[in-house]
Parts: sequence; structure tokens; C-alpha cells
Amino acid sequence: MNYALHGFNVSGYHWGNLIIHAVNGFLVFYLVLLLLEVLGIHRSTLASNPFPISPSWFASIVALIFVAHPIQTQAVSYIVQRFTSLATLFYLLTLILYLFWRLNHSRIRHPYLWYAAACISSILAMKTKEISFTLPMMLFVVEVLFFRPIAKMRWVTLIPFLLTLLIIPLSRIDALGSAEAGFARETMSITRWDYLLTQIRVIMTYLRLLILPVHQNLDYDYPIVHSLFEPPVFISFIFLCLLGGLTYHLLFRRDQCPDRPYLRLIAFGILWFFLTLSVESSIIPIKDVINEHRLYLPSI
Repeated sequence: MNYALHGFNVSGYHWGNLIIHAVNGFLVFYLVLLLLEVLGIHRSTLASNPFPISPSWFASIVALIFVAHPIQTQAVSYIVQRFTSLATLFYLLTLILYLFWRLNHSRIRHPYLWYAAACISSILAMKTKEISFTLPMMLFVVEVLFFRPIAKMRWVTLIPFLLTLLIIPLSRIDALGSAEAGFARETMSITRWDYLLTQIRVIMTYLRLLILPVHQNLDYDYPIVHSLFEPPVFISFIFLCLLGGLTYHLLFRRDQCPDRPYLRLIAFGILWFFLTLSVESSIIPIKDVINEHRLYLPSI
């Protein structure tokens, strides 16, 4: 569409990316509001709830940090990474439509139209970029963390989303012409083990960039790691294990402290970061071991 309108004049492409990014900001805002609603945190309950800020202000702050954070520069300015921002748009839209249906299916007319729209959005996400592969797992995490107890019928409603997991490997097979292409590595110069070890340090770099976005780079010359016991790698590994332990503790405290529903939100945020990053920071070697646009979806 951009090419039909603008040819090789890149300004139109940049405007397209900016519009997608702005829409994502609104989607982040609405997703946070829905999650707070699931937790029972409303403006009317603030007086009796330890949540320190009104839901709309909290959602606004989250959305504005997401939109304005310098780490988003590459995903928005680097034209081809519309792959990332557009996949994120459909990813967020799927979660919002699913949550809206989940919260209101007994109060709205034709509730399964919202459910069907969530399924369609999930398909569009899968057809946009491989990072969307985690979307069905994210819906599962939402069900486990925010809706309890989980009835058997709720598991059934996740089946169509689980079936969309076939889209990405089948699309790659169709494009590349071999069954091995479904989850093929992008490069043979890095082993899966070395790539995984390198990602331990890369994830620490990502976390640092989220907190302190300095020395940003379009094209990193990042060292490949060959041993877990290299000091920077081992220290990073210990830190990530402690972060995992914190997540487990928050989930455990959630059951012991029902008056602190925001503990679930913190645990969900940590799980979101690692789950959405897992496609590009795991055991499938990619030629560039680090890219800042890969933080676009996890940064939420």
C-alpha cells in the first residue's frame, strides 16, 4: 500500500510506521485497563484497595513510557521492522479482544463475534512475524494468572489459538520448500548451544537498555559466548535465575495475599518479557545475535 501511494519516497513509509506505533500505544493503554479490571481494581475500589494510583493514570503512564522509550527507535525508524510493530499490533489486539470477550461474554450481544475477531487477529499476527508464535502461550498465561479456577470449558476456548501455532512453520515450509525449514536456523556459523549462552548476556543487555537506554546501536558487534562459566555470562545467568525465583515468589505470595492483586501484575510483566523474547533469544540461531527492535514487544 505504501509503495502504491509513495513509490520510493520513504516519508510515507515512516508515517505508516509512526501511525502503527501510535495505535500500539492506545492498545497498551487499553490492555492494562483490562488487566486491572480482571484484578478487580477499579476507580470505585481505590479507597479500599492498596493499589496506589487510579487505573486510567497507571495505564496512561505505561502506554506513554512504551511510546516514548528510546529503545523503540529502531522498530519505528527502521522501515522494514514494520514486521515487528505490526505483529505487535495484532498481538495486543488479540489479547484485548479475548479479554473483552472473557470479561463481558454474558453481558454483550453476539459475544462470539469478539472471540472470532480475536482468532482472526491471532492469524494475522502469525502471518506477520514469527515473534507471534508465543501468542497462544500468552493467552494460556493470562488464563492461569488472572482467571481462577480454570474450568474445562476455558481450555476448550484456547484450542483455536493453539491451532494457529501451525501457521508459522507451515508458512516457512511453503516459502522455503522443505520440511526442515519449519524451525530452521538462520545461520550455521553459530551452534545452538553457543547462541543460547550468548543470549544470556544479550538479555542482560536488553534489561540494561530498558532501564538505561544509552549507547544504543543499529549494528552491534557482539561477542559469541562459548562457555557458561565465563564470568560475565555466569553472573548474568545467576541474575536471571534470581529474577525467575522472584517471579515464583510473587506467584506464591499471590495466593497468600489476596489483598495484593498487583503482585500478579508484576509476575505477569516478568513472564511477558521472557515469553515474548523467547522466539529470538533461545536456541534457534539468528545471524544477528542482538537487535534493539526485538525489545519492542517485550518492553511492554
